[in-house]
Amino acid sequence: MTLGDGLNSAASFAIGFFVGMAAYLLSQLVFSVFWPVTVILVLGFGGLLLLDTILTKRANRVLPTGLQPQENPVFRPKPLIRRLSLPVGFAIGLCVGFLGLSQTILELP
Repeated sequence: MTLGDGLNSAASFAIGFFVGMAAYLLSQLVFSVFWPVTVILVLGFGGLLLLDTILTKRANRVLPTGLQPQENPVFRPKPLIRRLSLPVGFAIGLCVGFLGLSQTILELP
């Protein structure tokens, strides 16, 4: 494992952690009076993701990056810690949300 793998794992863990907490808080919003806000948020972000994907594909046709893939790329599997860091972070973020600590963590300076 290289330094880049370790940094990537830490970043993926942090992203998974905060996405897990956000998913828990969003699930709490679904079962409250504000469920239309949840629907609007999910549809809005889904629409933005779709728009970004379409615009990126269109832009690559008009302005290609010029990078070509290698003829025979060397397959190097990712280390296990790098593959598991995002789902583990997500699961821990959900657990923190279930324990009620998400508000405390989000209010830290």
